[in-house]
Amino acid sequence: MNHFILFSNIKGGVGKSTICTLFAHWLAAKGEAVAVVDDDSQRTIARQRQRDKEERPDDKLPWEVYSIFDYDKDGEITKLLPVLKSQEGWILVDCPGNLESQRLIPVLRAAEAIVIPTSYGANDLDATIELFVPVLRQLNKEAKFVFLPNMISEDNRKEKDEAQRQRDKAWNRVHDQGTLTARIKKSIVFDNKHDVCRVNTIDGLNYWQNNGVQHAFEDLCEALGVEFENNQNI
Repeated sequence: MNHFILFSNIKGGVGKSTICTLFAHWLAAKGEAVAVVDDDSQRTIARQRQRDKEERPDDKLPWEVYSIFDYDKDGEITKLLPVLKSQEGWILVDCPGNLESQRLIPVLRAAEAIVIPTSYGANDLDATIELFVPVLRQLNKEAKFVFLPNMISEDNRKEKDEAQRQRDKAWNRVHDQGTLTARIKKSIVFDNKHDVCRVNTIDGLNYWQNNGVQHAFEDLCEALGVEFENNQNI
């Protein structure tokens, strides 16, 4: 048995690849088997993994990375999908920021859940809920939708109060569509000047990074009906 989870949104810059990478590390720290499928033509995670392997060839890899374009020049996942679905553990798919490609349809139909990184902003949520979610629902009526607020600024009391106000509005907007998780704050603990993922693909989460994502990822797992014994982690 495995969990087949997509990370997707039509809005750019919301952190799909980052959240996918962080979640892979978080699961691996719990002893879970994880494979990440990079289905984005930008190949953000696959390129980062290649850089990490070149810089640290002797380091043990915590989880596997598959780039769709390594298996098919057009990015077709049809042949790879049965292999992935037969694996034990977690299959995390980093999707492109659009729904125009026909190659995404088999992936979307196979998903147990679709994680949608987002801001609290009304424009982001409106576009996601009014344009994105209905298309996904047509393709997969059984998938669970998990909205994950990311890069939320709370540097001072005014920003914290505004973030809470926006969160309340966001909950009212999405509660009949799926789950709204705890937020991941915009924080220096995720900054990394050397890659666009904000974290590399080899090192596990440090103490501060784990604290930064823990509540959001626990909410995600709860939405999937997954519990970890004694909440073991870093």
